[in-house]
Parts: sequence; C-alpha cells; structure tokens
Amino acid sequence: MEELMLSVNIVLDNKTITVPYTNTTTAEDVCIQICKKLNIGILTYHLFALRITGKTIFLMPAATFGEKNTRVDFRVRFKVADVGKLAKIDINAYNYYFHQVRNDVLDNKVPDIIYEKYRRELVGLGITDMYRVMLEKELPKGSVEKDYKKYIPKEVLKRHPFFIKKPIHDTLSKLQKSVDDASYVKAQYLKQLDNIAPEYLSETYKAILDHGDVSSIVIKLSPFDQDKPGINLKYFTEAKKEWQVICRIEDLVVISIRNDDGSLELSRRNGIPFYLKFNSKSMMYSFISLVDGYYRLTCIWTFSICKEVYTPSLQRLHTMKCHGPVGGEFSYAKLEAIQGSKAGYFIIRESESNYNHYYIDVCIKDGVKPKTFKLEKMTDGEFIFNDDLTRYKNIHQLMAAYNDPKGAIYLHKCVPPSEYDDSPLLLCKSENKIGDSLTNSALEMVIPTSPVCISCKDLQVYKGLEYYGPISKTESRVRCQSWTSDKPHRVRGDITDDKFPDGSKARAKNYCRNPTKDAMGPWCYTMNDDLQFETCGLPLCAFSECKVTGPDKKCLKWNKERKKVKENGNFIKFTKFDKQYFPENSVSNAKKYCRNPNGDIGGPWCFVENEDTDEIEKEYCNIPFCDDPECQVFTKNSDTYMHYTDFNHTLANLTFGVKLWDPDSYLEATAKLVLSVLPLPLTGKEIEDLGIGIEIVIGNNFSALRYGNKDKPDYEPTNGLLRSTKFTKLSLSWHAGFITFGLEGQIKPIFLAEYKTKKNLLGFKKNQFNYYSAQGTNILWDFPFCKDDFECDVHTTTGGEFQQFWPLREKSDGLDLYVYVRAYHSAAILIVPSPTIEYPQLKIVFLGKNNYTKVTVREHVNAPESLLKEMQLYHIVDYWQWQEFSITLFADSLHIYMKKPSGMQTFAELTNDIFRRVRWFSVSSDNTVAHWSFYCVPPKLASPPPAFLPECALNPDELDYKGTQDITDNGLPCLPWSGKKLIDESVQRLFTNESTLQAKNYCRDPSERKQGTYCYAISLYPEKSVQKKYCHLRKCKSEECRIAGTGNDYIGSLAQTRSNRTCRTWVFSNDSLNAQYMESFSDLKFADLNASLAKNYCRNPSRDPSGSWCYTTDRSIVLEACNVRDCDKPEECIVIAEQIMRGRSTYILPQWKETGIHGGLRFAIKQWDPDIGDGLNIQISSRDGSKYLTLQVGAESNEKIILYYNTDIVEQKTFPHIISTGKWAELWLQMRKGEVMLGFEGVPSSLFEWRSTQSYQEFEPVMINYGTIHGHQLGISFRCDECHTENTLINSFERNLPIGLWSTKELPYYNSFNLTLRGDGIALVKLMNMPRLFTFYYITIDSKEGKCKVTLFKFFNGDAIALQVTPVPEVMTTNSWTKYIISFDESSLRVEKGSESVINYKSQEPIVIYWFSMGADSGWITWSVNCEPLDLDGPPRDGGWSAWSPWTCTVTCGGGEGFRTRTCSNPRPNIFGGLCKGSPTSRGKCNDFPCGDVSPETLEKIRERLQKESFSYVIDEGDSQLLTNNRELLRRISKESPKAYYEWTLNGLFIKPTPGRIIFQGDDLIIKDAKASDSGIYACMLFRINKKRVVLRVLALAVKSKKYDVDTRATRSITLVCNAVILGYIYSDLSMKLYTNDKVYIDHGITVLAAVNALRLDPLNESHSGNWKCEVEQKDLKLSWVTNYVRIRVKKAPNVYTNLMEDKLTAPLFAWLKTETNVLIAIIAIVIFVVLLEMLTLAGQWSFLRTDFLVRLYGITFTSNISLVLEYFRLGPLDEYLRNNWSIIKTVDLLEAGRNLASVLWYLGVEVWYILLESREVTVCL
Repeated sequence: MEELMLSVNIVLDNKTITVPYTNTTTAEDVCIQICKKLNIGILTYHLFALRITGKTIFLMPAATFGEKNTRVDFRVRFKVADVGKLAKIDINAYNYYFHQVRNDVLDNKVPDIIYEKYRRELVGLGITDMYRVMLEKELPKGSVEKDYKKYIPKEVLKRHPFFIKKPIHDTLSKLQKSVDDASYVKAQYLKQLDNIAPEYLSETYKAILDHGDVSSIVIKLSPFDQDKPGINLKYFTEAKKEWQVICRIEDLVVISIRNDDGSLELSRRNGIPFYLKFNSKSMMYSFISLVDGYYRLTCIWTFSICKEVYTPSLQRLHTMKCHGPVGGEFSYAKLEAIQGSKAGYFIIRESESNYNHYYIDVCIKDGVKPKTFKLEKMTDGEFIFNDDLTRYKNIHQLMAAYNDPKGAIYLHKCVPPSEYDDSPLLLCKSENKIGDSLTNSALEMVIPTSPVCISCKDLQVYKGLEYYGPISKTESRVRCQSWTSDKPHRVRGDITDDKFPDGSKARAKNYCRNPTKDAMGPWCYTMNDDLQFETCGLPLCAFSECKVTGPDKKCLKWNKERKKVKENGNFIKFTKFDKQYFPENSVSNAKKYCRNPNGDIGGPWCFVENEDTDEIEKEYCNIPFCDDPECQVFTKNSDTYMHYTDFNHTLANLTFGVKLWDPDSYLEATAKLVLSVLPLPLTGKEIEDLGIGIEIVIGNNFSALRYGNKDKPDYEPTNGLLRSTKFTKLSLSWHAGFITFGLEGQIKPIFLAEYKTKKNLLGFKKNQFNYYSAQGTNILWDFPFCKDDFECDVHTTTGGEFQQFWPLREKSDGLDLYVYVRAYHSAAILIVPSPTIEYPQLKIVFLGKNNYTKVTVREHVNAPESLLKEMQLYHIVDYWQWQEFSITLFADSLHIYMKKPSGMQTFAELTNDIFRRVRWFSVSSDNTVAHWSFYCVPPKLASPPPAFLPECALNPDELDYKGTQDITDNGLPCLPWSGKKLIDESVQRLFTNESTLQAKNYCRDPSERKQGTYCYAISLYPEKSVQKKYCHLRKCKSEECRIAGTGNDYIGSLAQTRSNRTCRTWVFSNDSLNAQYMESFSDLKFADLNASLAKNYCRNPSRDPSGSWCYTTDRSIVLEACNVRDCDKPEECIVIAEQIMRGRSTYILPQWKETGIHGGLRFAIKQWDPDIGDGLNIQISSRDGSKYLTLQVGAESNEKIILYYNTDIVEQKTFPHIISTGKWAELWLQMRKGEVMLGFEGVPSSLFEWRSTQSYQEFEPVMINYGTIHGHQLGISFRCDECHTENTLINSFERNLPIGLWSTKELPYYNSFNLTLRGDGIALVKLMNMPRLFTFYYITIDSKEGKCKVTLFKFFNGDAIALQVTPVPEVMTTNSWTKYIISFDESSLRVEKGSESVINYKSQEPIVIYWFSMGADSGWITWSVNCEPLDLDGPPRDGGWSAWSPWTCTVTCGGGEGFRTRTCSNPRPNIFGGLCKGSPTSRGKCNDFPCGDVSPETLEKIRERLQKESFSYVIDEGDSQLLTNNRELLRRISKESPKAYYEWTLNGLFIKPTPGRIIFQGDDLIIKDAKASDSGIYACMLFRINKKRVVLRVLALAVKSKKYDVDTRATRSITLVCNAVILGYIYSDLSMKLYTNDKVYIDHGITVLAAVNALRLDPLNESHSGNWKCEVEQKDLKLSWVTNYVRIRVKKAPNVYTNLMEDKLTAPLFAWLKTETNVLIAIIAIVIFVVLLEMLTLAGQWSFLRTDFLVRLYGITFTSNISLVLEYFRLGPLDEYLRNNWSIIKTVDLLEAGRNLASVLWYLGVEVWYILLESREVTVCL
C-alpha cells in the first residue's frame, strides 16, 4: 500500500516539506515533526499550528488527516506579548516568525496594512529587509539592490514600478554608514510592523449571533489590542462601528459545543452565556482551537477550555502528572513552596531541549535542594529512568520500584501541575500595564535613598492659610498695604481678625496673608493706587521625597486636560492645572508624580488608567508624613464621644501632640479631649452632668476647660496653636481637683482651672481618670501610650460611628491589621483610602444583624454595598473573652484569619480591586460596647474577671450581686447610679449614703423586687435614650474544678464528697486499703507531690476516670467521688471512652449530614488521663455494616488524621497534637455519601476532608461508632440537646456515662434516669459510684424465651450477689420501645416499667451511684437514656425545605446584594430519609424597591396581619364604635416611606369627617350615633409613592336599627345588599351566608361576592319578617365578618285601600280614614260624583285608558294595572256595552271621552290614579 504523504508549506525559502501520516496522525504530531526539523524548541512549538492551504481555517491539534486536505501551511498562530522575549527563548522560532511576517507583507496578506495609508511604511519595510540581508549574508549593497523585487512588497511594485529604485539606493547608502547588526534590524522591522498592524495574527470569523434575534456577525480575537483586549464582536452589517467586546481571554470559563451544526456556547465569568453558530464545523473547530490556545498560553497552561477540542500532548502530560518544559528553577521553587522540600516528593517536567525526554526533580532529604534525574520515553511508550535499564510502563510502576524511604532515590508523592502555576509556559501572558511608563533614569531621579515621604502631604500648605511669615511684597514686587488701613484701598468688611493666623489684623501688619481662602494663595492689598490687590507668589513648600505611583497603578502625566475622569461613580472634567499648584512650580517637572494641585483633603493623588474598563480614574497615593509618629491617630468630629482609650489611672499628667490634617480648616479647627472615669456614649455636657469626666477644647481661636469646670469656663486665646506643618506638643496635668494645660516645656500654662469633684464619681475616685477620648475637625493626635512596651492600649467603642482612624501597618507582603476584640455583637472594622475619604471602603462586621458576619465593599457614595462574604457564626466574638483576628491586604487580595486552639484559621480569602486602594482603618460597635487592641496582646487587666463569685450568679435571679458587670444583656453600657440628670432621683434614693457612688455603673437590684439585676443603660438607636435594662449575669463556674479529665491537676481544698460526707486524711489510709483501691500508693500521684500536704482534700491518686475522690469518715462508705467538675464542659454531656470501638453503634442524626457551618456532629475531645495519651476512632458505616469508614483523630502518637475505607487508607493528613491534655479540642464532623469533612468549631473551612473518587467506596452513612485507638481513657463531650440512640451487641462496658446524661441542668447529684430500650437478649446496666471500683450494682433485663425477668445484682470484689429477681412478661420487645425508670437513694434502689414496680430493693448499706454503663448479652439491644428515642419503625421520611427567611441585605432600599436561608425542617428527615436537595442559602439582589417606598417586608407583614386578624362589630343604633388602625405598621411605614399616606373608606367610598358623627382621632376612626347607613366594610387604604394602593386594615360594622329598616307588605319585593364586595378584592375563597332570625336562609358556599352581594326577595310573604344579617367567612384562615344587619316587617298583601292609606302622596287624603271600609265609602262617593257629571262621556273615558295618551300627558304607564282598575271600578251596563262593541266604536269618540275623563281626574287629583295603577316595589340596602 502506498504511504500517504502530507505537503507542508513553510515560510523559510518558501519550501515544502513532505511528512508521512496515517489515519491516527494528528495535526499536533505534524507540528512537532516540523519543529524538530527546524530545530524549534519544545517550549515554543505550542505557538505553531497548521492552516489549510488557500483558506483561513486552522486545524485543531487533535485533528487527523484524510486524503483531501493533504496540503497545509505551517505557521506561527499565537502571538507572544513581547517578540523580543521570544528571541531570547528560542531564536529559531523567532526567525521563523520574522520570515512569516516578511512573507505576509510581501504578498499583501496583512489585512490592516492598506497601501493608501501606509505606502511609505511599506517601502521602509522593504528597504529594512534589504539592509538585513546585507548584514546577515554580508552581501554588497549593489547585489542586493539588483534583486530589490525580492524585498519590496508586491503592491508597491505594482503601483510604482519605475520610481522605486532611487529611494532604495539613497536609503541603503545612508543605512550602510550606521553600525547595526542583523538582529537589531530584524527587531526594528517587527516593531514597525507592530506599529502599523498591531492586530497582526488576529483572526476573524463569520458567524451567526443567536440571542433571541439571529444576526450575522464577524468575530475576531486580538489578544494584545491596547484599546479593547479580548474577543471582539462586530455586526456584519455595521462594519464602520467599533468592535464590541465580548470578554477578555481570562474572563472565559468554558466553551461548549451545543449541536452538530457548528453552534457553541461561550460561558463567561459574568454568568451570561454567549451563543454563536458558524457556517461549518471546521470553522467552528478553528475558532475554538484559537481561543483554547490563547487561553492555555495566557491563563492556565494545563486546561483545555473545550473538552471536544483538546491538545493530545497535554493529555499525555496529564496522564504522567508531568509539568511542561518549565525548567529546573521553577520546579525547585515549587517543591520548596509546597512541601518545604520534604523527602520523597518529586516533580516530573518535560525537557526544554529534547523531545520525548523528561526530568524528575526529587527531594532526597528534608530541607535539602532537590536532585534531578533523567527520564526518557521510548518509541513504544515505555520509560527508562536514570541509569536503570529496566523499562517501566508508566509512572506508577516507577514509583513502586523506588518507594523505599531508605533508598538512594525515594519517589513517594508526585506533585502534579496546577492551574495556579505561574510558569514560563504562559508565553502569551502580557506583563505590561496600561499607562505611561518611566525610564530607569527618571526613576533614579525621583526615588531617593532617604525615606519616601512628603511633608504635610502637600495639601497642608496648599492655600497658605497658616502662613505667617514676614513677606510684605506682591509677586510684582509692589509693597503691601496694612490690613488695618483703608488707604489707598478699602479692606473688605468680611475680613475680620479671626481670619488671620496671627489672631488679628493688627498683628498681621502688612504681611502677605490669605484671610479669604483664595485658591491662588496668600495675597495683600497694594500701596499702588492702580493695583488694588495681588497675590504674593509664595511657592508651595517643596519636598523631593515623594512616591512615583499610586496604589499598584502607574500615574499618568499632569500636562494635559482630562475631560472624562471617574470619581465617586461620576465622570468629571479636570482642566489642566496651573504650574503654581505644584511644588516644582512647573507642570512638566511634576511629570507623573503624586501631587495635590487642587488641595484635595484626601492627600496627594494622581490620574491612573483602569486596566479593566480603560477609564481614567482619580486615585490617592500612599505617602506617609515625614514626621509620622508611631502612635498617631486621626479623629473626626461628633457630638457624642463613642471611642475611648484606656490609660493608667495612676497617672496625673499627659503629654501629647496635635496637628491639623487640612490647612483649609486652620481658622475654625478645634480639637476636643475628654478625660473620663467611664467610657460612655455621651456628649461633653452629659459627661459633666454625670460627674464622670471633663472636656477640654483646643483651637486656634481659644482653648478652655469647657465641661466639668467648677466655675464658668475662661476661654483663653490660643492663636496659631494648631498647625498643619508640624505637631504642637501640649502638656496636661491634674491634681487635687485642679487641671493645668499648656505647651510642653513652657512654664506659663494656657489655663489653670478647677473641675467638679463634689458628690460625683470624679471626687469619689480621688481625681483618677481611666479613659481618654479625642475628637476634632480632621485632627491628627500623637499619644505616648502605645510606645509602652509593658502595656497595650485597649480601646472601647460604644456606638456605630467611626470616629478615630489609624494607618495600616506595612509589611513586605502588603498591609496588615492584627486585632483583638471582645463584644456582644456588631463589632465593625472600616478600611478606607484616607481618613477623610469615605469611599471606596471595605467593611467587616463581626456578629452583626441575625448573627451574620459580613465582608462588604462599596465603591462610592452612590454605589450599592456589595456583599463579598457572609457567614452565620454565633460565637465568632464574645464579650467575655478576647478573640484574635489577622487581616492582610496584598494587591487585590484580602485574607482574614481567626485564632483557634489549633492556630490561625482562614475565615475569608477574597479578591477585589478596592483592596488595592485602602490604607487606613477604624473600628466601631453599633449600639453596643466592644473592646479592641491593635497589633498587641491585651493586658490581663483588660480581660474580664473569671466567672467566680462575686463576678457571677448562682441563679438567673441573683438579688445580691456585688460584681463589676456594667453591661446589659444586649450589650448596652450602664450609666452610673449617681447620674442625677439622666437617672430619676427616686432610683437614687434606693441607695444609702455613698453606696450610689460605690455601685458606680455596675448591675444591681436596689429595688429588691426580685425581678432581676438591672441598670439604666444608654441606647443610641433609633434615638438617644436612657432605658432600664436587665443584665444577663454569667453563670458561676465552680472554683473547685479540674482541667485534666482525671483531675490530676486539682489542688483545691474541697474535703467533702458528693453526698456531703467528710473526707479522711490521706496519711491515715492504711496499706491494705490502698492496695484494695489503688495499684500503688505514691506521693508522686498527688498533685501536691506529697500525701501529707494533700491533707483530707479530694484528690485522684488512682487515676479513676470519674475524677477526684477521697476516703470518707463514714465507715459504711469507704470512698466516694467528689463534686469536682470539668472547668469547661458539663459532666452531663461527657462520655468517657476507655476501650477500642467494637460491638456498638449510634444512629446518625440527619443534621450530622448537613452541609454548611451549622451542619455536622458537634463534639469536643480531650486526653482524659494526661499521663497516658490516646486517639479517637470514629467508624462510619452503612445500615448493614458491610461498608464502613474509620476516621482516626490523633493517630500515630497524636500526629495525624487518617481515614480508612474498610482497612485501606484513603486519605491522611499530618496535624500534630490535635488532642490536648488540658484543653478541649472542639470539632465538627460531617458525613455524607462519599464524603467526610472534619473541622474546628467556629471555623467554616475544614481541616480534613475526603471525597470519594471510586463508586464502590460510596454508601449512605447510617451508623457511627466511636472509641479510643489504643484503649486508654478519652473524654468526649457532645451537645446536650442531641440525644443519642445506640445499638449494643457486646457485654463489656467500654463507656462510662453520667446518671444525668443529656440533662441541660447541672446538678451535684441525680437520683434517677430513664432507660428506653428494645431488643432480643439481655440488657446489662452497670451502676457505679466510681468506674474503677470493684463494688457496683448490676441490673439485667432478660428477654430470652422463658426467662423474661429483671434481676438486681451487687458485685463485691468480683462476686455477684443476686439481690432481687422479678419475672416480667414482655420485659422487652424487638419492634417497640419499652421504658424503664431506674431510681435510687441511699436506702433503696427501684426499677419501674412504666407505672409498674419491678424492683424495689431496700439496702442496709448506703447506695451511692453517679455513673452507669450499658452492655448486651446473648443478643442485641437498642437504647437511649433521658430522652425520646428515634423513630426506627416508620418508613423513610425525606426532608423538606422550610420557607425562605427574610433577605439579609447590604442596603435597606434601592437595590443591594444579600442572601436568605432555609432549613431542612419541613419536615425534618428521619434517620433513614434523605436530606433536602439544593442549597440552604440563596444569594441575589434584594431590597430593590425604590428608597422612600414601603419595603416588601412591611408589605408581607401587612399581608400576614390581614390573614391573621378579622375585626367585626355589631352595635345598636345610636351607639358609638372606635375603629382602631394598626399603629405598629403605621410607625414602620412612616419610617420607611414618609410620603406615603392612608385614607379610610366605607364600602369603597372615601369617608369624610362629619362633625359630631364621623371623627378622625389620630390614626383611628370613631363612629358616633351610629345609623344603619354606617354599616359595611371599613378599609384603611394605604397610598404608596408609586400610586399603588394597599389595604392596611379591614373592619366590618353592622348597625341594628331600633325600628324596622323595612316595613312593607306581601307580594311586593325588596333587594337585600350585603356590603361585602370589598372583601372579595382583599381575600380569596370567601363564603357567604344569609341568616334570618339566626337561622341560615341561604348558604352560598365559596363564591364570588360581587355575584351574590345583593339578594332580591320577590314576592315577599309574612315569613320574611325578622332580623336579617350577612356573614362572610374565610374558612382556611378562620376569619369572619358580619357585614350588615336589617330588621324587616312584612304585612298582609296590599289592596287599593291600603295603598291609598299608606302611600306618602295619598296618605294626606286617605290615611285619616284609618279603615279599608272608610276608604271604600270615600271612593264610592267620588265615583258616584264623577259618574253623574260625565256619564255621557264614559265611552271616551274607557277608550282613553287603552291609549297611551295619558302616558304622554303624565309620564306613567298603564299596562297590567288596567285590570286592577277595572276590577275595582266597574261601570255597569255601559261598561259591558263598550266591551262588547269595541270594534264599532269610533276612535274620535274615544279620544273625546278620554279628554273629558282626564279633565275630571285633574280636578280630583290625578296623582291618586298614578299610585293606584303603578306596581309598588321597595329596594333596601342591606
């Protein structure tokens, strides 16, 4: 078969190389073969790729070849950031790149080079190439000129065939005279190309953009485009528009091929996918391989960004765990950094020069530089290592051969390549930052050898406000006019004495000053009549020691106008600054240095360019003061002092420095200093009122003892005291009630004053001050105390304001803050660029709202607060103990560490560009007290006293507390009881004499009402107030406690046992007694090291697990345990394990499997016997026990943590001394299918974790067992609220359990416990005084067939004595729980099964029991003690999520970032059920409603209230009713949305006040003299700012009338209206019932209220009479309303007589007749009268009734009512005639008769006929 050959075109001499290939040969294989032939190295061959000849499509590295594409081009595809660097790395690759560029230029294949634009440059490139050839090949100029067509681009030759020779000749002649080499000329050629075609090697592709609407686009990748780096996107039809950036290379996450039609998805870091579709798959693969190549050569060399488009060589290296050709230097450094060159660790790396050759760098010995060995890969894929002739198939086989630690070469662990390696392989990674650069010479000029700083930060002397020098001439040398004179020019009236640093105009004489704060600096009025005033041209104070750059970014030049500078989120225009604003008096000389030309209060700054957005920004520089004192602190001004610092109260003097930060505040700046006995959030006046301190004010106008002065303050003038150019050193001293203040070193003080000491704490404390607090208008202070090596400053914050700032300390690796804090909650750290610049800011809040600790950043004042991290850690800070934190800032990274017993643990690792810009920090505590220290360990005096009497409470309602707690249960500071103006005098009268002062501000109960200890505390929020608050006193710890588990360390004086028996002296114990109870008696086993010194105190020379004991003086009990408890953990939750684990297992609770910081088994471990150490074994097993994991904590002599799967080690970690002898190691353990995690309590990250990589290792954990590794004592403390259910199979007693197991109360003695069990066999219960005694009681619960009984034994020296046996039917079952109660006292022991007594043993000897243990014999038992056992019988119940909690948000409105949580508790899974799937935390945008609107939380509360509350009132007519509004919600709404308002409505109509009837009283509504019309639904309607309406409250009112609301007759109809429609708009699923006389008339069920709101009763009958009401219900919510109440009377059916008597119109005529008979007589009389007058016109009358004439005349209708008239009004024979002869009667006669009848009726009153003929209908509103 003929061999297939591939033709490869190369640019060197335009040759073609043929390469044989098969169907498995890849494009990368061909590239490697070509590189070998061209001597291109291994490091750079990744820059090359194969392009299909004649096309723009490249082959991906893994592409194979068919017979069609047998010709390809070998090209450099990936552009390096620095071509010069490529020349140093690989000269052959560099040369190839040059020739590729040259060929593309000659053939006009560089798209960016347009002839019309670059014709000169093209000629220049050609001549440069000719000059290169002359130098490279040493050819004469003439010979090269002859072949000029080989070098000049074809396009140039085409357009200028005749006039090109002369410029070539002239230019070459000039070049020939220069001294250059060929490499330099090449570099210049490439540099020129980069200038005219910077996007050379960028590739463009046509594609279809699929984002809803399909558009054709052109997509381009240009990685080094300075304007828009990244993949550029441009719509195909808009070619003239700019490219739109999709993303940068490093912002890509992954590329996914969607379908087989050329479509793909770009996943970016912003989370927004980008969909593309290419015309062909080959084009798609070309594009992906381009992006993948740049990603690997720019970001992560080991990562393929698309799994379908991979690099074969990368896969091979990955299989070998081999690095690329990184070089030995990188490898050695990585081994040192990762493992400290630990023996056996090694790195495999590819050779930099030889293909298929590798090197292994091995750490031979710990700490010694690695050695390098050669590894060669043979053609068959096998390896030869070093001088070993053995062939190894893979690396694992090689490691197995060299796995001897004692061998010469030890290969223990291979260190694989990492995606974080910053290796030499990232050839395309750009090392340049955008912005102007400085040359080395420029750097040398501006960076001195002295400390880098500028005096006063330039801004201190910006406007010259504090200049008081003697210059008295202007800049044009004109003499200045005196400031006190108005000649020759009148001085402005607003220029007053206080505007001068000298203190007056007279002292300023005619010197240059700046009383108007002119930006140009000092000036004066001149003596020249023609020149009124002029500046003096004083130069700025110039200092050369300044930094070149701002924070991590290069400054731009000052010499241009900046039209668009981003500052605080807005774009601002900066005009070019004038030269006088620079110390150099020159803009050009200021170059790119940090300066402050506009006097910015933040200090020196410069313009920088943001690399991500290309925006110009203003950024502050980190430049220290030249006179930076070690203890400087910056202060802001505030009414309330919230930040205090303690100092030695024995001091009687204080020296400190003060300096202005801002020279513009020179004239009005003041500094304030408070000396106080207590650190309370008070104003100076309040401090004076309480008599706890004094306030001193210091200023350039005056200084005085302002508050606390016994007399009226004397304000002494102190002009020019505060300056911005230097610290003013001041001295303060106090003695015997007098205080002296002055300049340091001067004898004469500024003032001497007496302060108040009578009947206040100042006098009571003998003029001693404990705290100072400094404030001021941007003031720098220098206090001496932080210089004391023997004492650390402790700061106290009492409010949320950040009042004092310190600079972060600089280290070689960035900035750091080392802080100790103790607080109840809300301890906050703010870090900003400058103390005067609030943004951007970094904020860390420990234990804030809802116990969340948060890290947030905020870019500017208008930007939302961005949440970077939050965790719910309940005990991250504690008021009663110091917590240590370390915060490190380096570049854009932030690390926060917290101190734990195991060392510093990582709390957060974050990145953000804001971290580069922050330099100063401040602390606060929102409405609580917090104590802080910075960069030092707090002194012991600053630690809270231990919880021993009197600093604690024996019970929560301690009445006689005498301790020094001065803080409430929510962290508010207590006011002194002697504070007369803030605390009511009636409270002070509860104290006697000076006890008010003695009580200071400590928690007390002077009222003795037995309601608890309290104090009067000051709260700052929502507004400042004094409140009575109770104190949560700490529970007392017993001083008689032990640190060691066995109490070896206890040397207390307790000489009494738990049962209150007296201890015998140890020296009187005889040898036989000691031999019986101890292995040996030795003085060394006593903590006192001598038995005689131990006297009769409780000790533990026998090392009994129960702890200290003694021999008693009671002969009936030889020895007994003492009540010496563990100092830290309650005995009730401690299990003492003494044996290796076997035959026991505890059911795993669902919460032990949960993820997150609150999931997992919480436990603590401690070496129980300090003399014998051991480790903890934890076995996690499946339900059937066939699969199990064993976790060993403290394995290998307490050095390691090891995890076994069955018997194989699957993970291990070295962690020395994790189990301590004197301190509990508090841990959490999470166990899930295929996952185990172990960590320290309070630390979110795990210290040990394992995730299964093999499916066979995965199982659902159901059981857990624990014990010791070697069988020695180990104490394990569990949570008291998590009861364990254990399954026991063995009859040994490996665990000692306290009788009060799982009790949350600590008692010295327990006399019973509950045992719940099931099983098949014999349950063994061992009851003990002390675990090691040979005398104990023993209960057996025997369920074996035929032996169901309970037996009580007593063991004495190995002999078992049966004391009582009781047969018990169904003593224990296998499928249900049986409960036993075991109780005892000194005279008896009882066992009860439920309410049945089983054992009741009376003892002649005292029974003393403190411990028990469980075992099983001849079967198994499952049991639990003192709690409800688990549900083991029900089916598996999976967990369900609870509802989401409210959002925890960074902002209260306007849109922020936050999170919400849910718990797996609806329902909780049982032990066999699955956990909830999904995350318990949701993050996203929150509170995105407009500021000023009602919050969604409040709207939700309104909805909840409407669902829970219904208000319905039924009252009598004439009564009054108060309709109350929801005041709580209204207060909340008024705070959130002040512009929102509400209106009351009745049945949907707005209510207007009616004097005396409808009254608005505050938020409520009063209905007085109620009427039936007041019935209905009252709704309080809230109108939001967006015009939306919300129903705030709904009430129903039904008024019962005194008279009938409806009084009508049968056959008529009425409509009852229920007034319930409004409820239908508020609630759903409403039902309605109508009641008559309390019986249901109609039940509509669930209905639409609008459809059934009205009920028509037609016709009425007498049964409808009664009391009617409408009732509406919402049955699901259990709400109901009575919406109306109507009284109805229905009389008999009406007739013509009743109608005439009852109608309002006819009643005046007929009502007086009273009876129907009388009415009839009256009608007959009228009829007779009418008949006699109009008998002849009767026919016309009758016809008229059949016409509509009367309708037109009177507007009434005669239809069916005609029959009614004729029925009662018959006309005899004539009427009959008319009826019978209707058809022959003429119409005209009928009309005439009608007219005559109408005339008669008019005179009689036609309205009567209207009433008679109209049907009567009544409508009643119900």
